[in-house]
Amino acid sequence: MELETIRTEQLGHLGIVSASIKQLGLIKEIDALLPVSRKKGAKVTMGERVAAMILNGLGFLKVLSHLLPVIFKAAIKA
Repeated sequence: MELETIRTEQLGHLGIVSASIKQLGLIKEIDALLPVSRKKGAKVTMGERVAAMILNGLGFLKVLSHLLPVIFKAAIKA
């Protein structure tokens, strides 16, 4: 009896959940329902906030929530 060779690869949960959020258009849907005014100082949309809360709530982000704006800015520049 021969054993099959099994190959596994780790797909980070963060990427899967983030991709699902993006593919579902969750951020755009939330932004349409709850618009924010950048004129009043909003730096992150409501949809982005909810996405961050989902990822943080699921424990995929090992970062304090108050640091998220810094991380988002760094990710956009990268």
